[in-house]
Amino acid sequence: MRFAIRYPNLFTLSWMCFINQFLTSGRQVNIIVQALRRRGPCRLLIFGFGNDSPFYHEINAGGCTVFLEDDPRWFNSITAKYPQLEAHRISYRTRRGEWRRYLENPNLYATELPPDVSATKWDIIFVDAPAGFTDDQPGRMDSIRLGATLIEPQGDVFVHDCEREVERACSTHFLKTGNLKEEVGNLRHYVISVT
Repeated sequence: MRFAIRYPNLFTLSWMCFINQFLTSGRQVNIIVQALRRRGPCRLLIFGFGNDSPFYHEINAGGCTVFLEDDPRWFNSITAKYPQLEAHRISYRTRRGEWRRYLENPNLYATELPPDVSATKWDIIFVDAPAGFTDDQPGRMDSIRLGATLIEPQGDVFVHDCEREVERACSTHFLKTGNLKEEVGNLRHYVISVT
């Protein structure tokens, strides 16, 4: 991981993703790293906490990197392994199976965030949680909506797993098609100028 942090390019990032079992590809991590490099140390908010968390913390050295996680076992496991990371455990009030109803009135399902997170305008937001494979899981509706509301003007929002209907529909609804900059595999990159 250290080599990829020091020399971030498609080859080193792809190798790092493979070795460390990241769920994103080297090409996907590369576009996030490019956004981080453009901004220099910045305010980075990540919905999700996992094997890639130490990498994002280190690549944004000198900036503020915060992770939000809803799974208590995963949260405890990663915080025990990497205590230097700033992470908050949160709870979602959503269920993926209700995503269409959520789009009609998202405020009914709003996730409560730590005050320091909700009071900050973030330069880059990466939505990679919560789980949304089945209808009984929270789904990413509210983390995508929060990405749209917490981002700094001209900020970068990345949404992973956009091959799934809910992520695709909610990204289009909250982040707007006109803000879509690029799509690499199942990762969408938005630069927010129109909300």
